[in-house]
Amino acid sequence: MNKLLVFELIRYIPSFFKDKNVPIYEKITSILILLYIINPFDIIPETLFGVGLIDDGLILLYFYHIIKENYKNTNNKRKKQKNVIENVEYNVKD
Repeated sequence: MNKLLVFELIRYIPSFFKDKNVPIYEKITSILILLYIINPFDIIPETLFGVGLIDDGLILLYFYHIIKENYKNTNNKRKKQKNVIENVEYNVKD
């Protein structure tokens, strides 16, 4: 994944939480993930020769996956909507 997309995903996070189409369980999971990362208590302590960072990394990777999938779905919907023309009157000539 390129850096530009990572920054786009970071900018998308507030929209992710405001979007009514995102399931509530994904929002709650994301909030719990962010709280876990901020929380100083870990499942595996960091003092175990760096092994403790693995749980943080895996949890962040899961959060990244949730945000990325919702970002892709949102962009796909926007692309489809750009090609739609509504409220147009037309006449058919025989």
